[in-house]
Amino acid sequence: MTQTRAAQRYAKAILEIAKEEKAQEAVTEDFKTIHGALQNSPELRRLLETPVIDERVKESLLLEIFAGKIGEILARFIGLLTRKGRSADLASIIQAYFHLLDAEQNTISAMVTTAAPLSEPQQRELEQRLSAISGKAIRAEYQLDPGLVGGFRATFGDTMIDASLRHQLNRMHDTLLQGSVN
Repeated sequence: MTQTRAAQRYAKAILEIAKEEKAQEAVTEDFKTIHGALQNSPELRRLLETPVIDERVKESLLLEIFAGKIGEILARFIGLLTRKGRSADLASIIQAYFHLLDAEQNTISAMVTTAAPLSEPQQRELEQRLSAISGKAIRAEYQLDPGLVGGFRATFGDTMIDASLRHQLNRMHDTLLQGSVN
């Protein structure tokens, strides 16, 4: 998903408003709620992207969908976006908002894939190690892939660390095929 200049401007504006109103944490949580809804609902994405639906109808539907789930700041923001015909940019705006927030907080997002769920202490330790590698605080999302057999794979920024058992076995296999064992 590409970020347009408009998405950048809207994201910067809502971040500034959140700071001014000392509601940055609440706005961030509200954006997470909306992001989750967008990820899980193709119907909601279609609603935002369909130009034939009147903006007032979209605004009404969106505010109804998120009633009681988001605060007043984002409710007003969604209203403004739909009235300006920018509801299709909501996902890009959310992405831009989190990039701005990450830059401000010296944080980087990481996607960590494991073969089995990690305990809280294991997650903290892994995040500390990734933080030491990246030089930034890590905000990790976890997903499972039983095909990894064991270990983990982490992607953050332009870096990918493959410490999975499957990767180790593949490397060993390649080494054995080449005839040199170290």
